[in-house]
Amino acid sequence: MSLTEYREFVRSLASKRDGEPIYNASVEHASIVIESLFANAERRVDVLSGIFNARVYGRESVIEEAKLFLALSAKNRLRVILEKDSPEDRTIHPFFKACANMPNIELRVAPQKVQDMYGFHFVLVDDDSYRFESDKTKPSAVAAFGHKEGAENLNEIYEYLWGQCERVDVIPAPL
Repeated sequence: MSLTEYREFVRSLASKRDGEPIYNASVEHASIVIESLFANAERRVDVLSGIFNARVYGRESVIEEAKLFLALSAKNRLRVILEKDSPEDRTIHPFFKACANMPNIELRVAPQKVQDMYGFHFVLVDDDSYRFESDKTKPSAVAAFGHKEGAENLNEIYEYLWGQCERVDVIPAPL
């Protein structure tokens, strides 16, 4: 399946929102799924990521959908938990550069003791959609739009982890 066909397939499942699983195993597929998650988000997007890979989150299509989501309503929010953080890298990361001035983004960093509690990454949208990497060392994942049970489980995990992480500025203040 070409990337164009994959994008159309993901968009059709996102519009149905019937919980059918979507498998993906490349950064290109991840980017397409993340783009659709932002495009279909109504209230919130929560991300648990190692480095917020710029090959996924830095693509123009992902950034555009994220900006549209964040600009749609002041009540919309994006929360990101990172495992590895570099303030210098955040100043040049395409996503953070494009969205840094939006007030509805929060960023936290997971201390090592928190990271030792899990071996996965995920993106959670609203109460029913997600992309879940069961092994955070690999890009393979399953995603679903409209799968409430899976999303509820991930929401409980995210809320717990969020409370254990340290707040940082999206773009650090200049020295």
